[in-house]
Formats: sequence, C-alpha cells, structure tokens
Amino acid sequence: MKIGAFIILLMTSYSIYANPILKLPSTKCYDNYFSIRVVDLFYCVSKHTIEEVYLLGITSTTAVIKEGSLELSIGLNPPEISISNLHKKLGLTVHEFFMGLYSEDLDIDNFNDIKSAFDINSQNKLSVYSNGNLYAFVIIGSNVDYDRIYLNKKGSDIVYQVTGEFSGKQLLNILSKIKY
Repeated sequence: MKIGAFIILLMTSYSIYANPILKLPSTKCYDNYFSIRVVDLFYCVSKHTIEEVYLLGITSTTAVIKEGSLELSIGLNPPEISISNLHKKLGLTVHEFFMGLYSEDLDIDNFNDIKSAFDINSQNKLSVYSNGNLYAFVIIGSNVDYDRIYLNKKGSDIVYQVTGEFSGKQLLNILSKIKY
C-alpha cells in the first residue's frame, strides 16, 4: 500500500515539475527610465531608446510603445475580451483558468480548441512567471501571429495584456520593466 501511494505521489510530482513556474525577473527601472502608466500597471522605458508612445481610447487603457526595434501594445483587457469569459463558464477565477490552461487539467471536452484559440501547441508553449501574487502567462513562438503576455494577480479578475513580436531574451527584458 505504501509503495503504491509513493508511486502515485511520484507520478503526480513529476507532472508538477515538468513545467515549473518561473520567477519574474527583478524590476529594472532606474534613473534613465521613466514609467508609462496604463491604469494601475507601470511599464518602464529607457529615456534614450523610447521613440513613440500612443495612448489609445478615451480612457487611456491601452498604450502602444515603440522602443528601438520593439513595438508593444500594453492594455487593460477585461476577461470578457481576453479569455471570452471562459473562466465564468467553467466556474473558475481568471487565475484558475490560466493555471488550468497551463497545467492542461481543465475538465472540458473542447480543451484542444481552447489551446488552439490561444495558439498553444508543440511549437508555442504556455509558460508562467510569478512573483508573490502576480503571474505572467506567456505565449511566444515562431508561428504565433503575435506574442502575448497575460498579467493577472491571484484573486483578481483584472487582466493586462502585452502584445508584440519578441524573443525569449526580449521577454525577460519586458517582464523586468513591468511594475504592477
């Protein structure tokens, strides 16, 4: 009996550690940076490399930032738009929905369709970064229309979305410029 329980524990432990949640990089906003605020999220940009900032919408809930070769859209993206309120349909919080998508344990019939809608496949993995209650759910890859970072605090239905075309190395730089 103890050996069977150990084997089950070992098998479930492996699945947890197969896709570890990564630590968000430290924020690197210094004297040569200034912050662009989108509602209650701040994105730091270098005073030397910033080229353009566009605020979209009457309430300034979205900003487009061009810094060097990188162009990002950063915006408050309510769950009815960012995840089509799938969390409500499944009786989950936004955080639980993203974590279920990440761990692939959402108990629904059309799970592959949902993964496809988010461009998650063998070439485009969903990765997760966290620090405290802040989580960044990241989808980047070669055959994604645009790379995405979904930012969500555990216990909150607020979703911020950062979109653009960026590499894994650029991703860490982007994450290090976010204060939320």
